[in-house]
Amino acid sequence: MTEKIIWHSPLPTFPVSRKQSTLPQLVVKPYWAHPGIIITVNNAVSQDDNQWLYTGLSSASEQVINGLLFHYQTNAVQNDITAIRRVRLTEVNKPATNTPNNIIDDGTSLVSPSGGPAMYRKSFAPRKVNGALALQLQMVIGGNPSDYAFLGGIGIILP
Repeated sequence: MTEKIIWHSPLPTFPVSRKQSTLPQLVVKPYWAHPGIIITVNNAVSQDDNQWLYTGLSSASEQVINGLLFHYQTNAVQNDITAIRRVRLTEVNKPATNTPNNIIDDGTSLVSPSGGPAMYRKSFAPRKVNGALALQLQMVIGGNPSDYAFLGGIGIILP
């Protein structure tokens, strides 16, 4: 049986700072050559800067899902490090609680091989979603003006 994937655009995606009293340092723009977004910075962003991208993903109420995938690319000039440091897929429902309902909380550093395109894929046991989904990506981008990350299509995998 072939799996079914519900595809989402990464637009809109919002930069967020989780560091108290710090504004978002990530610059997010639609990418002109391919559907997706390009993420750059004016100054280097390290893991300690706690800079994240948030994008909402729609899902049908009571939808059963069992995986996430997305296409990305990172590019770093010289020895700067550009990577997705953490991937979170969170269920968002009402009423809001102080405890996030993380479906995925993956701290594997994602760096595309040789600066080329790559795909992230994570499967999990089938689970029913009782709200919307939010994809959160913690970003680290080197300080060179040519350093960037690209985020393309985002897929929610159905069993």
